[in-house]
Amino acid sequence: IPANFTGNLVNTVTVNSLDVSDPDPTCLQCTDTDTACVVPQIQVPSDLIVCDDAIADGLKKVNLTIKSNEITFSNSDLEVKYYLNNAQLQAGNPILNPQEFQTTTAFLQTVIVEIRSITTGCKIETALDIVILNNPQPLTFIEKSICESDTKRYNLTMYEQEILNHQTGTTIAGYFTSMAEAMSDMNVISSPNNYTINEASDTFFVRVENSLGCYAITEFQLNIVKAVFLNLEDKYVLCLDE
Repeated sequence: IPANFTGNLVNTVTVNSLDVSDPDPTCLQCTDTDTACVVPQIQVPSDLIVCDDAIADGLKKVNLTIKSNEITFSNSDLEVKYYLNNAQLQAGNPILNPQEFQTTTAFLQTVIVEIRSITTGCKIETALDIVILNNPQPLTFIEKSICESDTKRYNLTMYEQEILNHQTGTTIAGYFTSMAEAMSDMNVISSPNNYTINEASDTFFVRVENSLGCYAITEFQLNIVKAVFLNLEDKYVLCLDE
């Protein structure tokens, strides 16, 4: 066997040598055992892209582990750990709770990912970029009053530019009757330009989205003002100024 022999097995390469000085050279005198690591097969992950939270500072708590299956091709033999940086990787200090990792660098942060084969112990590292996108910034609350309509039907869309805070690249995605529905984008009001209101006041939740796919919710209160009828006399005398 040549001195530079390389094994191609996954786990252990066993090399048997003969002592040629022995009268019976067919007898195996020693066994050298080396372990040959095969690098785990992974793929470099796509960016972890999320929208900012209510505090528009480019920082957010994210779940890093949603990228584990993408990195490992869902291989159950591969164990994934996440590290804040290379120094923490070398020190062996993984992020303790990668499901709720609080980013520390605004809008773009890179963490180190270590992938280890449970069977062989072989490891490989890659990097994961976390991208925080801006949310739209509409008015958080708007209150308007409108005269009572005989039909009890009202156009909720009359104040859209004001709700959008005159931002470009943002649109009204829908009007909802509860915050939960607005956040889940369910049970949107089908005809906001012809909506029936029977109460003196009604509150709506407006979902505003931007071109990045991020959203914010505006609370919109519409007050209905009853018409005032005056009892006027049948006859009037008008005096002209002299």
